[in-house]
Amino acid sequence: MVRLTSRAAIVGTGLISGLALAVVGGRAVVPASAAGSTGQGGGGGIKVTAFIRVGGRPIAVAANPGTNTVYVANNASKTVSVIRGRTNKVIATIRAGTQPAGVAVNPRTNRIYVACNVGSAVSVISGRTNKVIATIRAGAQPGAVAVNPRTNLIYVANNVSNTVSVISGRTNKVTATIAVGSFPFAVAVNPRTNRIYVANDSPDDTVSVISGRTNKVTATISVGSAPEGVAVNPRTNLIYVADDASEAVSVISGRTNKTIATIALGRRSVGIAVNPRTNVIYVTNYVSNTLSVISGRTNKVTATIRRVGSFPRAVAVNPLTGAIYIANLAGHTVSVLTSPT
Repeated sequence: MVRLTSRAAIVGTGLISGLALAVVGGRAVVPASAAGSTGQGGGGGIKVTAFIRVGGRPIAVAANPGTNTVYVANNASKTVSVIRGRTNKVIATIRAGTQPAGVAVNPRTNRIYVACNVGSAVSVISGRTNKVIATIRAGAQPGAVAVNPRTNLIYVANNVSNTVSVISGRTNKVTATIAVGSFPFAVAVNPRTNRIYVANDSPDDTVSVISGRTNKVTATISVGSAPEGVAVNPRTNLIYVADDASEAVSVISGRTNKTIATIALGRRSVGIAVNPRTNVIYVTNYVSNTLSVISGRTNKVTATIRRVGSFPRAVAVNPLTGAIYIANLAGHTVSVLTSPT
């Protein structure tokens, strides 16, 4: 079973921050005037524009900027919802294994990789046909996945076996298994440096740094308590770690492998994504139902977007459109936020 987190009870509500949903054409929509509000800093023009109804307990989300398509792993429904970014409509629902817990996209090959917690498998989906074309055996309880589009390698964090499986996107076979810290919860890749960053949850509270060339751990970095999200800005070579229990983000230099800043956030920070074009970081706070917006230049919170959904668990951004997508675990929806590109 996927570990949602022991630090909060996750309960489905059918409401989003107390707002009733109107379901139109299979998607749930809230008027923009009621959907969200901005806190400090005015949000930089960011606002909630739609809520899209997806499957049960959406736990992970990824965007393909090349096709402007969004993929949502629905943990309870055993499905992946496919959303067209232009229309904010679900265009396909794909059976993708038992308890899908992580999703990632290779925009060069237009393939989607889904880590399924039960069955210890990774489902491979063709973005052209929206069908599962392969199932790959990984380690025990894979819970997160990331892709290096330059090397066409996929990295899977196996929660229970404390390893990362390396999969060839060309052959759909595991080519290496790398031991990391305890309960690896999240994984991200810097394609420019060919380094992989793995957030190891409590009691380790570390990030493992892996060389994509040698498949060896080259550094272990201490961060805050319960790191459960990680994202990379390849342009600045900075790594951002969402420390759930510390309610903060640790900022790591990819050059020195040292923590250079700690940014205090809202209640229970888990999901994290980076827009490398704007150098802005987005963090979901799943107890306060907010999205924190961080400037990568100043390492300061520039805005808090309120009422983004019920238990916002994960976040993704399309850097080409500037659209932000949040998977709301209890609301069974994806929030769409627009921002200046």
